[in-house]
Amino acid sequence: MSVCIDESNGFACFDLLVPHQLAVPRADDQLLRRSLERLDGDRAVNASTENTEAGEDSAKRRQRFNYRKLFWRWHKLAGLLGGPLLVLIALTGAILVFSPEIDDWLRPDLKVIESPIPNAEPISDQAMIDLVREHVPDKRLLLYFQGEHSHEPYQFLLIGNPKEGLHDVWVNPYSGEIVGDRMRETAFVRIVEQIHRRLLTGEVGSSIVEFITGWGIVLVLTGLFMWWPRNLKALRHGLTVPFRGSGYKINWRLHNAVGAWIAVFILLMCLTGMVFSTYSGKIYRSIMQATGGAFGSSVTSTPTPGTATVSVDKVLEVIRNEVGQDAPLTVFLPNGEKACYVVQSRREERPVWTNRHDYRRWSFDQYSGEMLKRETWHDVHPMMRFWILSLTIHYGSFIGWPTKILAIVACLTLPILAVTGYLIWWWKRRARVNSASGPSAVSNRVAARAPAPVPKGLIVCLVGVGIVFPTIGVSFLALLGWEGLVRVVRGKPGQSSFPPRS
Repeated sequence: MSVCIDESNGFACFDLLVPHQLAVPRADDQLLRRSLERLDGDRAVNASTENTEAGEDSAKRRQRFNYRKLFWRWHKLAGLLGGPLLVLIALTGAILVFSPEIDDWLRPDLKVIESPIPNAEPISDQAMIDLVREHVPDKRLLLYFQGEHSHEPYQFLLIGNPKEGLHDVWVNPYSGEIVGDRMRETAFVRIVEQIHRRLLTGEVGSSIVEFITGWGIVLVLTGLFMWWPRNLKALRHGLTVPFRGSGYKINWRLHNAVGAWIAVFILLMCLTGMVFSTYSGKIYRSIMQATGGAFGSSVTSTPTPGTATVSVDKVLEVIRNEVGQDAPLTVFLPNGEKACYVVQSRREERPVWTNRHDYRRWSFDQYSGEMLKRETWHDVHPMMRFWILSLTIHYGSFIGWPTKILAIVACLTLPILAVTGYLIWWWKRRARVNSASGPSAVSNRVAARAPAPVPKGLIVCLVGVGIVFPTIGVSFLALLGWEGLVRVVRGKPGQSSFPPRS
């Protein structure tokens, strides 16, 4: 049999002896031997290269595997500890989305009034202010609202003892009659708001809510990391729920799909809620005040000895000549010798972002009645714009009813995530306990639950977020401390089981 080898010096051919033949060594045999040795060497090099590349791919997979193990533990811990309170916050938040409408529905007698005489003119604003102060002499009048329609009463807001909270008084602008009076803290929507913001426990509850909201952000981010699909097929798989198969599979897919669909909305609500929280919100408001972003922060009245405060009617005469007699207004009364009359052109408990260009704001010296500042939306500081934007997102009033409904849907899906997440943990826990037998199984389980190393890049990101939102930073420190404690108790990192990718 003849074999030809392409050598570097030419093309050589020779006869290859079969095993039963007696061969005599020739130069061609030596050439064949060298060629085969070279071929074996090339194969060894290629195999080594492939092994190196496979090792690098394996290292990347292990790194991602370790990240998923880490985030799975954080997701589980945040869900088990913070889930019940997150559900409570979400359900009360769903009610607060429509709190103005609910409050009006509960008090229909305060929505519509009639003038005693057809086509009668309302009494002056100053006369109504004097009536309210006489009706509630021991409290300080902060502001009042003129409604959007002529048949609505004026609503006055007072404050007295901090423990009593705010006091609402409604006045018929035609007769001067007090048609409504209540402590705001007793209103249904106000009680719901206190649960939502403070868990009915004051500043302690406010801190807990802020802390739990930070854990909500942890839940969303870690959940998205574990859900993130590799390709289009995996994306379709992660956004749908097949109602066939085992209960565990259906529950698992339901948790993944619902979480993926609403993750962005929940994340936005948590982040914007931080703007109005106790600690993070205080930092933001301090920065806003220091940079001149707060409303009226650069406007003050000039005290004049022996000069009394001018009537509010003199101030409103200028404004109503510009916007009309029946335009809805919010009037802030001066409280302090350097304070101003401040009037806003709209009355919205839940501002709508798309109506922002209708905004007007006037500031007047309380002694002379002189206009000190007139602001439109274009004059609003960027930090105040962000504050208003956060308000509209958090309350779901960004574009009105459509986003309100979307906000309610997002809030009502959180109980679904909590229940399905708890079931996932419970089923996996039962499976782990039932499969445990003997010391080897126990040692394997301990090794499987050993902690994965925390990525350095992740730590940098956590530090940055923790600086902006201190309570989230405390949450991250608690989680990292837990990782360190587990590392000490359970030893070196090992293999870990976690839910399969959806």
